[in-house]
Amino acid sequence: VVSLYREAVALAPDTERADKGLYLSNLGTAMFQRFEDCGKLEDIDMAIDTQQKAVDIIPDNHTQRALCLVALGTSHLSKFRHIGSLPDLDMAVATSQQAVDLISGNPGGEIQCLNNLGIALYHRYGLLGTLADIDQAIFIQQRVLDHVSDDHVEKPKILDNFGNSYTQRFQRLGDVHDIEKAITVHSQAVDILPKGHVDRAKYVANLATSHFRRFEHLREVA
Repeated sequence: VVSLYREAVALAPDTERADKGLYLSNLGTAMFQRFEDCGKLEDIDMAIDTQQKAVDIIPDNHTQRALCLVALGTSHLSKFRHIGSLPDLDMAVATSQQAVDLISGNPGGEIQCLNNLGIALYHRYGLLGTLADIDQAIFIQQRVLDHVSDDHVEKPKILDNFGNSYTQRFQRLGDVHDIEKAITVHSQAVDILPKGHVDRAKYVANLATSHFRRFEHLREVA
């Protein structure tokens, strides 16, 4: 797949900026997937470089520009998760925000853009502890849920991430309303997840953690 996309990029005329940009973005996504499968750092570096080139040449008004930005942000976030690089996390936030700004009003694309932005902000809060990041993550994740139908395949994961954000803010501020909200959304995630789902243990554990955090808090204030 990588070699075929490389050929497509090589064959596309430089004057066809939209097509070439999309081919570059697809090539970067293929490299990203190879990194996810094999873990070679050179693949994610090449993915980021290729996806950045795509963003640089695709016209500002192109309908697919936002999704090219999402792909670039996803690669930066993946690299951060593997090596803990703050510049990559900052780029994940910045590119995801640009994508959200571009795709506003398109519910289908907006879900992916907003979800990526919320996740990136959540991770940056975990790294730096800036309260504005977790506040914004919660705000963004609520917007994601506002767009997601009950039967959306990603809804359990979105709810689980939302609950984690509330738990993080509760641990910082001690507002019992945050941990109550965490319990509610974690419970919803567990309730709609199929019984044999591979991630069910993780979601149940996150629900248990939120209950335990509330127990600890109420015992301390009693």
